[in-house]
Amino acid sequence: MNSSPRPINNYESYHAHVYFNDSTESLAQQIYTSIDKEFNFDLGRIHLKPVGPHTQWMFQVAFTANDFETFINWLESNRQDLSILIHPLSGDNYQDHSEHAQWLGQKLELDLKIFEH
Repeated sequence: MNSSPRPINNYESYHAHVYFNDSTESLAQQIYTSIDKEFNFDLGRIHLKPVGPHTQWMFQVAFTANDFETFINWLESNRQDLSILIHPLSGDNYQDHSEHAQWLGQKLELDLKIFEH
């Protein structure tokens, strides 16, 4: 169930962080493979440990405003119960991961201490 409002396209470029754990790793791998086949996006590595401000396993997808609607619709249709952070690349990492952060699914806690603010 989507507990957050639908993400809004207000910036030029974005990251999506798809979160998963050991019980949902197979689904995350399937989503990763599908994104790689269906879109021409830069895909980050699949992280099986928390990295940066991310407190759960995840992988990152870089995309632009031109692809926003299509990709958000695709994610909504394919994510099942996985939580996905959508944030802009405004140049302010703290704001991007806090006030500008938008979610598909359950909002997760991030470790924002790594960003000087």
